[in-house]
Amino acid sequence: MEYFHKQGDSVYWVVSGKHLTSPMRNINKDSYFLKMILPRVKICFVTHEFRHICKSIPSDIIVVNLWHGVALKKMGYDSMLDVRRFDLDEKVNPYLRNDFLISASEGSKKHMESCMGFDSDKVIALGQPRTDILFEKGADKNYCRSLKNSFYNKYKSIFLYAPTFRDSGESGSIYKNVVDSFINYASIDDLLVLRLHPEDKSIAETLVGSAGNVILSNATDPIQDLLVADVLISDYSSIIFDYMILSRPVFLYIPDFSSYMSDRSGFYFDYEYVMRGAYIYKNDLDKELWRVDRNKNKWVFPCVDFLQTKNASCLLHERFH
Repeated sequence: MEYFHKQGDSVYWVVSGKHLTSPMRNINKDSYFLKMILPRVKICFVTHEFRHICKSIPSDIIVVNLWHGVALKKMGYDSMLDVRRFDLDEKVNPYLRNDFLISASEGSKKHMESCMGFDSDKVIALGQPRTDILFEKGADKNYCRSLKNSFYNKYKSIFLYAPTFRDSGESGSIYKNVVDSFINYASIDDLLVLRLHPEDKSIAETLVGSAGNVILSNATDPIQDLLVADVLISDYSSIIFDYMILSRPVFLYIPDFSSYMSDRSGFYFDYEYVMRGAYIYKNDLDKELWRVDRNKNKWVFPCVDFLQTKNASCLLHERFH
């Protein structure tokens, strides 16, 4: 939105009242004003679906779904779990209200076509605008430091734990293992920030407990968490591919690898191949996870260039202006 605004386009940011992000042309979803301007709207950009903007949207508006990550686990029509959960029917494809779907790169384009049942010409590999700042500002240590509040600045290193949501119910024990390992082995000068799925809110609150250096993320935008974090710990989440852009350490804790892959009907990529450069723990965690050399100049993740596209905002503007 900021990029389009700078180009002089008339753009609006639709939000729920509790998520106002800036004074720049915010409109409340389902508001009277939104309904008034919809007849003049040409293009609607979403990250999930148009219902997050309003209950109904005129058929002549072009809907462009930016999506929100590089898919690792199979989803949509490619995952029997999703087919059952969302009652997906090939005769009535709920994704087809999207006129176009934006993929992060050519490397993930065919997966997005498959999981949503789209024709090839509907999926365009322009990259994800939200990752532009990671490419542009990720190496600027002063900028990233400026994002830390006074509480964060008390700590030497920030560890971000951002796992994916699990349908199996194993989440609690896996998350607890990470937190316990941090409490047992990490320095008291380090901070562990938990960014868990909203469905795991009760688990998250229990995990924090009385530990002074374990907190829940309060950032609305996960990109802010990524820019601030010195180290990422995750598993199968697409947030890994975003964080890899920053060339910082990535640790992956996947004790349920086999069962998770089976539940999701498999992955779109060979896991160990796309995660090259990251440390993978399939069994127990050890103290070395919390003592990694974070002063190393660069951590290399070969798949970044294959899975991510730079200057996405510019490419998107050129395509739809």
